[in-house]
This record gives sequence, structure tokens and C-alpha cells, in this order.
Amino acid sequence: MLSNTQMLMRWFILFCFSLLFGMTSHAGEVLTLAAPSELPGVTREMKTAGFWIGRHPSPDQLIMKPAEIVKFNARTRGAGLVEDIAGFPPTYEGGKLKAEITNAIDNLKGRKLYQKDLSPAGDAFYSQPIANIGLDFIPTTVDVRFGLISRTADERLLPTMLALNAQVGDVDFDEIQNSSLEIGTAVAILYASQDGHWLFVHDSFASGWVEAEKVAVLAQADLKAHLKRKGFVVVVTPKVDVYLDNKLTKHLAAVKMGTRLMQKSAVGPVVEVILPERQADGSLLMVSGFLSREDVNLGYLPYTVRSVYRQAFKMLHIPYGWGDMYGEQDCSRFLQMIFASFGIDLPRNSASQAKIGRLVAEFKPNTPMDKKLAAILGGSPGLTLLQLKGHIMLYLGEVNGQPFAIHDIWAYHEKGPDGKERSRLLNRVTVSDLDLGKGSDKKSLLERIVSVREIIADKR
Repeated sequence: MLSNTQMLMRWFILFCFSLLFGMTSHAGEVLTLAAPSELPGVTREMKTAGFWIGRHPSPDQLIMKPAEIVKFNARTRGAGLVEDIAGFPPTYEGGKLKAEITNAIDNLKGRKLYQKDLSPAGDAFYSQPIANIGLDFIPTTVDVRFGLISRTADERLLPTMLALNAQVGDVDFDEIQNSSLEIGTAVAILYASQDGHWLFVHDSFASGWVEAEKVAVLAQADLKAHLKRKGFVVVVTPKVDVYLDNKLTKHLAAVKMGTRLMQKSAVGPVVEVILPERQADGSLLMVSGFLSREDVNLGYLPYTVRSVYRQAFKMLHIPYGWGDMYGEQDCSRFLQMIFASFGIDLPRNSASQAKIGRLVAEFKPNTPMDKKLAAILGGSPGLTLLQLKGHIMLYLGEVNGQPFAIHDIWAYHEKGPDGKERSRLLNRVTVSDLDLGKGSDKKSLLERIVSVREIIADKR
């Protein structure tokens, strides 16, 4: 007779085979298959920036000048969608902090989530990280400290690297993962875990727990002075390697598109930047880092449609990463990286991203499809965000009256020849039309779009 452990392992192996080969073991389970390399309605030409640039009437027109982008970002901050960490208040209300941390815990505990061993997460799972937080030790008034991220850091909803999944074995979706922070990111430090290994921080776009060993602490005045340095470079490739020597041999880390680093010098094919280094006592030491000149721009890129298309298509086929898992990016982070190349601050999640810029249209569940289609086609190609519940895309333009988008997507649903619902796994940045998913229970992208917004200056 098999032991419980052997039975569990056998079940897990069967589960893995069902994902790989499309088997179903339970009634109602959705079959998962790989998506075709070329999606329906998409030609090979459509998978290049040049195709869409060539169809745009004015790809090189400047959409917003630098001063207009500054005002755009100020409006976003004024709406509470992005925080100014350099201007963060020196003290923070303890009750507000406690509520923020408690809400995250309650949201997780209120869901049916599963551990790595496939068992449901119960009190035994939550007791350790909650005890490590020490909610009762949060003071009435918190003295805020400030820091710079010195190594790429995962931002977590609990002070733990243990994962929880919404579905059994769904390891690519860790529900505790909130985001990730690149080297040089400014943070406000509000609290430390009881063991000292975790810090609860606010960055410009989100909040959560990061490992203390990846944060270098400095005074707020020094943070402001650092961020006001005149020379900076912006990463314009999906990822660029950072080295500690100008021969580019001593590798330190890789940083993502849109990351801004303070420039020290630029000589030939190499750019020298200023990097934060955490010393043994947690304080900051500035050191030199070196990047390939071809991977960065000196200052922000000009905000034109041509540049948006080029940045977006550099990301084509790059894997999806929920909450930046595995060093990748999800749908909202994909857009955030593109627009950061121009100095435009998009919020971190899709719901917040759909609150900025100029509103073109909002839709109710019963909005006729022809009205939706007309509103989308009225948006500015390359500058328009299409929001769905839990997803967001960049509108590319139309071909024969059919709108197309580029987006970072995990999967879509369709009806199989037998009439049963099945999932097609994409797991990458892709170009698709808005009929993707049509006829499925989940519905097409077009049917699910709830708002259309242009990332342009709102003159109101």
C-alpha cells in the first residue's frame, strides 16, 4: 500500500503531465495547450515596430515636451497614484501603517491559497511571518528612514520568500509577490521585522516587504541631493548588465528597461554610473558601475510614437512574469517599462494605470460592440491604453478596420472542436487582434475592455 507521501507525489506527477500533454483528470478542469507561434489574424510583418511606424501619419511628432511630462507626472502624484519618495513626510501615523500591513494579511488569509507542498495555507503558515512582523510593536508615530535599493529586490506582501498559489501547483503565480525594485530605486523605510531581515517600504509605485540586506540607508537630504543630480542615463533595452569594472567583466546585476541611473562619465562604448552599495552597518556607500553605451540613452528618449513602438517591440516574445517573478514582467510592468523610457510615471497596476491620461471612453457590460470598436479606433495608435479587468494593453493601430494591440499575456481561452473550454498558454509579450478569446466563456479581449485612455497631456 502506498504511503501518503507516495500518493501525494503520484498525484503531483499526474498533475504535471496534465499540464504538459493536455490531459484532464477532473470534471470541469480547463484543458491547457500551447498557443500557436503566430496568433490568428497576425502576420509576420505585424510583429515589427516598422510595420506600425509605416502606418502612422506622424510617428516623429513630439507628443509631450519634457516640461509637459513633468506636469503629467505631477498630476498623477496629485491623484495619489504615484508617490514622491524624496518628498515623503519624515513621520508616518502608526495606525495607518498597521492598517496597511493588516489589510494585506487579511486579503491573503481571506483567499483559498496553497503552499508548495500542495496543502492549503492555514494558520500554521501565517503564524510565523505575522509574529515576525510584530504588529503590536508598531509605534504611534513612525520615524521614517530612507534608502536606495542596492540589489534587485522582490517586494513581498509578507516578510517571507515562501510562496502561496491561488491554484494547486500554479508555481508561476506567487500571490505574495507584489513587485520588484531595481537598483537605485528610492524607498521610504517605515518599519523593520522583529528579526531585522525585512523592511516594510514605500517606493514610488507600491509598498511591501523587501530584504534588509538589499537596502542602503541614507538621510532624506542626501536622497534628495542624489536624485537631483543633473546627468543620468536610462536603460532602453529590455535588460542591461551592470559591471563593477570598465572592461565589463565583473558582473554585478542586470536592470530593466526604464531604469534611471545617475551618470558619472561616458567614454567610448562604456558609460560609468553611480550605484548605491550597502555597507555592513546598513549605511550607503556610492560606488561606480559600468554599462554598455548601446544599452542606455543619455537622458530620457523623446516621447514620439516611433520611440514608443520601438521600445514596445524590443520586448516582443520576452516571457511573462507575475509581479516581476523570475526577473521578468507582467502586463502593467511591461507598459511601465516602456513609458519610463520617456520619463513618464505610470502606476504599477493596471487598474491605476487606467486612471491617468486623457479618457477616450469607458464601457459598461452592456455597451454595444460597435460602439466599443469605434471608440478604440478613435484612440491614438501607440499612445492608447486598453484596460480589461486584471489586464492592460497598448493599442497599436488598425488593419482593415480590426484593432491590434501589443501586451504581456499569460494565456487566453477558446472553445475547442469538441465545444469544451480550453486555455492557450502564451506566457510572453505578443501582438494580437482584439478577437482573441472570442467564443470562449471568458469572452474576447474586445468584449472585456472597460476603458480607453491616451497617455497625452490633459489640457483641462
